[in-house]
Amino acid sequence: MKLRRPPKATPSLYSQDGKGYEAKVYAHYFVGGCDWFVTEYDPAEDIAFGWACLGDRQNAELGYVSIAELETVRVGGAFPVDYETGWQPITLTEAIARMDGRQTPPARP
Repeated sequence: MKLRRPPKATPSLYSQDGKGYEAKVYAHYFVGGCDWFVTEYDPAEDIAFGWACLGDRQNAELGYVSIAELETVRVGGAFPVDYETGWQPITLTEAIARMDGRQTPPARP
């Protein structure tokens, strides 16, 4: 399955450096209890930077992820990573609070 890439408006790598959790999130990927919030993206390398929570909030962290590699992830061998359409940029703090307040992944339109 081909995943949608972060929008063209997503800042380049390192452009939000120093903003910490006040950096804007431009894309959200999810599957099961896992979430990836993208704050920066390099389309030439297909590498994103952001915050990842792989089902364990205590071990969530900022870091890099290959979008091509996300395409290969399957939970339970069947469920692929999905992209939240209609995502509007919000701060990482707001995105995490939103994630913490919901019980299931966002509904697809």
